[in-house]
Amino acid sequence: MVRHELLLRSGAISVRHVSTGRCSRPSVFNTDFSAAKRTALGRRSFEIRIDVFNLFDKAHFANPGVGTTGGTFGTAAFGTISSTRLTSREAQLGLRLLF
Repeated sequence: MVRHELLLRSGAISVRHVSTGRCSRPSVFNTDFSAAKRTALGRRSFEIRIDVFNLFDKAHFANPGVGTTGGTFGTAAFGTISSTRLTSREAQLGLRLLF
């Protein structure tokens, strides 16, 4: 049996208070890209467009220990990152007729 009072007094374990804002979450760097080309056909024209979201497909992790399974001190899930904040790369293609 370990006597916690002796460990605290001997300096083997130190208990400290951390102020708010000392821990930071993973950063977000998101790049979206869009390109369009408009071509005239007499009095009408059409436009073809491509949009790409999260162009470099960088993972954006959520805060550690949040959600229904984590966040409680003393559990195995405390401080783990188990999800992402944003989706992976998405692209869409569009065609528009202008008249």
